Amino acid sequence: MSGACKAILFVDDDSGLANAWRRTIEISWGAVWRAAAAYGSRDAVEHATRSRFDVALVDLVLGDEDGVEVAALLRSMCPGIVIGLCSAAMDVTGDEAATFDFLVGKPTTMDVIIRRATDAMSRERPTLADVTRAHVLAIFERNGRNVSATARELGISRQATQTRLRSLRQITQVGRRSARSQL
Repeated sequence: MSGACKAILFVDDDSGLANAWRRTIEISWGAVWRAAAAYGSRDAVEHATRSRFDVALVDLVLGDEDGVEVAALLRSMCPGIVIGLCSAAMDVTGDEAATFDFLVGKPTTMDVIIRRATDAMSRERPTLADVTRAHVLAIFERNGRNVSATARELGISRQATQTRLRSLRQITQVGRRSARSQL
């Protein structure tokens, strides 16, 4: 973590808990962290519009709202934000878990939250290009390296698929050449 003050947004429908976490940050971690509390998606959006956050800790169940949807909304509004899931109900599907950078079960301590958030912030996350490349190649392999079947599944033309696969192969080959030259 750099010397700059980091910002965390706690999103929980339990306003008492969200405010307690915010106060704990202010009292115990105020020199290196600042915090805000939101009680649902509308409140989280208002905070994200007014301030920049490095981390958001989102409850899975926010009353009638879905924490996964709130996390996706925050990620679209705040590129580079690290999003954690904090919930007593840790029955999370793989797709839901993929939305989050770290998981924390309730009850928890602020030390655990800060440690997991800091660890997640220090990890190198894949870029959109990395994810897209992996997605296209996985579909290509799943379809037995058949370009037409891959194009149908991606919903793009065969020619566009061939162009995309060609560029992915070139990127891979350049990476291999670079790795060999470093040996």
